[in-house]
Amino acid sequence: MNIMIIGTGNMARGIGTRLVAGGNSVTLLSRNPEKGAELAANLQAAARQGASAQTVPFGSPIQDEVVILAVPYHEVAETIQPYTAQLTGKILVDITNPVKATFDGLATPPDSSAAQEIASLVPAETRVGKRVQYHLCRAAGQGPGGRPVPRCLHHWGRRQSCGDGLPIGRGGWLARD
Repeated sequence: MNIMIIGTGNMARGIGTRLVAGGNSVTLLSRNPEKGAELAANLQAAARQGASAQTVPFGSPIQDEVVILAVPYHEVAETIQPYTAQLTGKILVDITNPVKATFDGLATPPDSSAAQEIASLVPAETRVGKRVQYHLCRAAGQGPGGRPVPRCLHHWGRRQSCGDGLPIGRGGWLARD
């Protein structure tokens, strides 16, 4: 599978490493060419089963079906605005924590979520999923070998076990819609 990660920080590094180790190819969309190239080289070194990693500059077209949004929440609107039309029909995975830039509270309204707010910024045909932290939902069922499977992606209240998902590396799954 080909997956684009918007961002080149710590989360992009961690998720990207798991993806390429699972045989998936990753394209990093980066505002900082040097940082993107360094991360792509590190990911390429971890790649298995024919996977690859590359970086493209911000402004390049989105060609992959799955896009992982790995930027701080307060930068989401500015980051995805130039790509709104290109996100039609794609799966957009939100890994953000919706805290204010000052870290003194939530940036989302009390009756909403980060995924809902992001979904309001993209075409209705974009499937927005929220990555949920593994440690908060360990007991969603059993996966290969009887391992516990986390609920790692949900669409606004409809949770989905990753047991029927796509393997993204040893022990990791990306849920299928």
